[in-house]
Amino acid sequence: RARQGLRRCAGAGIERADFHLRRGGIFFRQSRLERALTEYRRALELGNPQGRIGIENVAAALFNAGKRAESDAVLAELRRRE
Repeated sequence: RARQGLRRCAGAGIERADFHLRRGGIFFRQSRLERALTEYRRALELGNPQGRIGIENVAAALFNAGKRAESDAVLAELRRRE
């Protein structure tokens, strides 16, 4: 049900940070980390600082999965944005 609502918003061209945060959360819980990362980045670009927290969580999940190089790259990109 939540995904249907988010799909309708996306189809309508709605561009809001909270929309991207919610989508990021859904993808994160599904372990679809690349998709989650994309959504969290967009939320941050739209001015929501919670996007940064989402990006940091993805980096931590990558690190915990043994993907340290990917985790480091995500965090390095985040630092460049500052």
